[in-house]
Amino acid sequence: MTGGIAPRPPRTPTLYKWLELKGKMLKFMQEFPLDGDEVAALEGDLAAVERLVQKHFDKPTPDDCTPRQIMEVASDGEGQA
Repeated sequence: MTGGIAPRPPRTPTLYKWLELKGKMLKFMQEFPLDGDEVAALEGDLAAVERLVQKHFDKPTPDDCTPRQIMEVASDGEGQA
């Protein structure tokens, strides 16, 4: 029994963490005034995080599907009645 909590689709824990970090960095950049050097540093870090996200996007999950395959299946089902 899950206690009323819906199960999440399988993801690699590392991919989930990198996506979460990327979201937090983007939010930080929007909420705090930064000078040019600070923006450049964060943008460089974001580029590095994006490379890591892409690296893990094709790494198989425990059910042997990659996150990319899971998202493709989910998007194929959208808009169909």
